[in-house]
Amino acid sequence: MASRYQAREYDGWTHGLTSGTQSEGADDWMWGEPKAGVDSGDPQDAYSGEKVYGNDLGGGNFNGKYQANKVNYALSPVVDVTGYDHVRLQYRRWLQVEDAFFDRATIYANDVDVWDNLNSNNGSDSKVHHQDQEWRFHDVDLSPTIGSDETVQVKFEMASDGGLEFGGWTIDDFCIVGWLS
Repeated sequence: MASRYQAREYDGWTHGLTSGTQSEGADDWMWGEPKAGVDSGDPQDAYSGEKVYGNDLGGGNFNGKYQANKVNYALSPVVDVTGYDHVRLQYRRWLQVEDAFFDRATIYANDVDVWDNLNSNNGSDSKVHHQDQEWRFHDVDLSPTIGSDETVQVKFEMASDGGLEFGGWTIDDFCIVGWLS
């Protein structure tokens, strides 16, 4: 994986800024307690435990919203799925993102796009924003992305334009599940 800026690491996860001007909070992925609150649309608490992983969790100089004109990511550790026929990502999310005509929230597995927020394709009238109002369980099939090395690595990406910004990704209870048919 290529990144313009050096990735930072937490417990095997890395994150970084892929494009956009480097500035304070440009790579806004954080591990901690959510502190942003209602202005960003982010959760007040973690789904379980006390900490989450997400875009700009708020507090200090941060307002809880992803920045304009940036592409940044959080990348999971590599997970060995040797011997499993079916592999799925299961996690909890609280996602706040503008219509994908403008801002795009994407999940990749082994660099293959496996999920995106909706692009309503209405030009400047695209207003079908993705705004979770509670913790949502999300299940994504990763099986087609598993290669001969029988591993998987998941990337959550946020790509923003120059306009409206929301709270972005907030992730909890990340799990890769595999089973045999």
